[in-house]
Amino acid sequence: MKVAICDDLQEDREQLKKYLYQLEKEKNIEFDIHEYDNPTTLFLECAEREDLKVIFFDVYMGDELGTDAAKKMREAGYRGSIIFSTTSQDHALDGFRVQADGYLVKPYSYEDFKRALFRLEEMFKEETKKVSFVSERLEYDLPLSSIYLIETYNKGCIVHTEKEDLFTWTKLKEFVDQIKEESFYQIGRFFLVNLNSISSIKDDRIVLKNNLKIDLPKREANRIKQDINNFIWKSMRK
Repeated sequence: MKVAICDDLQEDREQLKKYLYQLEKEKNIEFDIHEYDNPTTLFLECAEREDLKVIFFDVYMGDELGTDAAKKMREAGYRGSIIFSTTSQDHALDGFRVQADGYLVKPYSYEDFKRALFRLEEMFKEETKKVSFVSERLEYDLPLSSIYLIETYNKGCIVHTEKEDLFTWTKLKEFVDQIKEESFYQIGRFFLVNLNSISSIKDDRIVLKNNLKIDLPKREANRIKQDINNFIWKSMRK
């Protein structure tokens, strides 16, 4: 799970990383942590990153408030979670306005840290759901959230992930039997797509966030598009 820490004090970033690593062990998940000492750099690098799940913002950073930086991120389209850390509770209302999921008042304990993240429990549960297979004699145990598409290829499958494409002799049916999640949708005999990875649907073609494209079977296109739209609307209501 990709996480960003934006705080101008290194010791505070180190403290937060320490707690994240401790949480890793408890939840059996893996954090990919990116550090920033100013909100400008974070915005330039992360405003359009849909794989960034959580941002920890310090409220007081030089000339710019973390709440203002969070508002800018939201306006740019960031939909992930935001957690604020600060020495004051004066900006709690500003946190509410940018749909923050937590608020940490320094100094805070590990228990305070966990309580501030209680709204992220469902996200953590999703990260623990994994799929297992062998590729090039290496065993993989990948979070489902990191997989965009599983595609039938050469009597096996290609697993398209955030970082790489992996060939395995595991059959598509075996993946279907192993992954029993509403977010994974089988299209014909050749594709198992993570519906959360869809960027757009144009005509009878699905475009994924990594720009992979899937042409829908003409006879089933309308039904498939309706199923996908139903999933999207259901997800938005949660």
